[in-house]
Formats: sequence, C-alpha cells, structure tokens
Amino acid sequence: MNKISGISVLLWSTKTLFLRNKMSLTVILFFATTNVVSALTFSNIEVTAIRNNSVVIRWDTDTTSTGQIEYGTTASYGDTSKEKGLSHWQQIEITGLTEGTEYHFRIRAIDYKGNETASEDSVFTTRTQTKLDSIIRAARTLGDLPKVYYMKPAGNDSLSGLSIDSAWATLSYAQYQLQPGDTLLIADGTYYNDTFLGQISGIPEAPITIKAYDGTPTFITNNILDSLNLFRFHDWGDPGPISYYKFDGITATNYSKAFEVWRDAEGFSITNITTYNCSFLIHALRNCSYMTIKDCDAYESRYAPYLLLV
Repeated sequence: MNKISGISVLLWSTKTLFLRNKMSLTVILFFATTNVVSALTFSNIEVTAIRNNSVVIRWDTDTTSTGQIEYGTTASYGDTSKEKGLSHWQQIEITGLTEGTEYHFRIRAIDYKGNETASEDSVFTTRTQTKLDSIIRAARTLGDLPKVYYMKPAGNDSLSGLSIDSAWATLSYAQYQLQPGDTLLIADGTYYNDTFLGQISGIPEAPITIKAYDGTPTFITNNILDSLNLFRFHDWGDPGPISYYKFDGITATNYSKAFEVWRDAEGFSITNITTYNCSFLIHALRNCSYMTIKDCDAYESRYAPYLLLV
C-alpha cells in the first residue's frame, strides 16, 4: 500500500500541521524562506480559552520562528512552556494554573537564523470554577454542565448514551445531542455508512470532543463512488460557522473526505486519525483558522491527503 504517514507542515517542522488564516494553500507545501531578517516582531498576541487551570496563548511573527512562553505570578516568571517549532503563527496551551489568579507572561522566539527575541510583559487572570461553569452553562441549550456519552456498534439511539451499556449507535444521532463541553466516546468496532454533520459549535473554553473509547473505531462507507464525508462542518443553510471540536483515534475507509470544514471555522484539533482509500483526510477552506492536525496516517489516498484553501 502507498502510505503517507504523520504528514506535517509548520514550514519544515514534523508531525504537526498548524494553520492560521494568513495564506492560501491548495495542497500541502513544504518550503523554506531565504529573505534577510531584521529584529523579529510579534503581533496579534491573544489569550483565549481561559479556564480555571489553563489558557491558550496565540500570536503571529513577521518571520518564521520557534515559540515558547515564560509565565508566573510575577514579572520574574519562573515557569516555561515547551518550545514549539518554526512557524509564522503559534499557539501554546499553558496548564496547571491556579484558579482566579493573575499571571504574567512573555513570549520568547528564535528565528530560523538563530536570533532570539522576547515580547513585552503581559498579564491574564484565570477564571474561578464558578465563573467557568457559568460561561459553559450559558453556551448550552439546557443551561447544564457537560456530559460524557458513549457509542458502540450494537448500541441503540433510543437510549440515554450516558454509559457503555446505554450507548448510542450512530454519529447521525449523536450530531443532534452534543453540546459545548460534551465528550462522545466511541467503542471499538465497525460502523457502516454513518456521517456527522456538525449542528452546534463548541466554545474555546469547552470544545466538543469525539474520540475512541477503546481500540480503533472504524467507519466504512460501502460505495466508494459516493461523495459521503464522515465529519462535515459547513454553513450551507446553517446560521454560521461550526467551530471548536477535538477528534482522536478514529479510522475512516472509502469516504470522500474524513473531515470537511468550511467558512470561518476555527479551533479544530484532529489527532491520530487514519484514512484508507479516501479522497482527502481533510478539506478545509474559506478562512478556516487555528486548525491542528497531528499524527495522522493516510493510506491509498485518491488525491492529496489534504486539500487546504484557507
């Protein structure tokens, strides 16, 4: 079999794809830059997904550079994140924080020529658990807190889905049930001709998570000439872009696309996904941003494994 394994683009980094909507790609491109670089400049520094014990910090640079965060409760910092590889655009999650606490941070970056630059000091404050819960409740239809649901091949969509014994059977049912912060755990086995059309977005503080419960759940469509996509997120007839989803540990066979993401969507994390005989692993276009694809394998792709028009 032809295999494209662990496909990655952050200029010349490996095993990670991270896209910020600053350029257009029709296929995955590997390239190096040779322009002469002066002092590195930071822009669009943003603290998002502020929880009680974690935050996500994003920023752009005017040249390719690594990324690292120094942070602490004073301007002396004291803690440092892991260093990210070369890119014009970075996103780092800081975890293990204390709720309701002000933190100082600055960004350290080294460009591809080895020149190091640090940003000015900035601050953020983590939320309390009570405040975080209120934000999540406000985003959910029933004003409740997130739930964990289950799905298995022998499941039943008329059940609650709240345990493996009462698991649902299909993604096409689960798509109408999941709310911000919910997790869908999919049991090992084979699922036929199923599809998921995103109905509601997660939020930065509480994405919707869909991942393997045990083993490797495999989704197969029998008609390889069909245009069926496994996971679809677009705004055809919908009120707006669908964003903030996490996927992990799923296999797709014979689908046109494992993931189709459209029009201003952001905040997708796609990890440990395997495709067989699919046209594309992911098709993302029209101003999609902050998408991370990591440790994915594409076997016997009918076209390029990624079609990206961002």
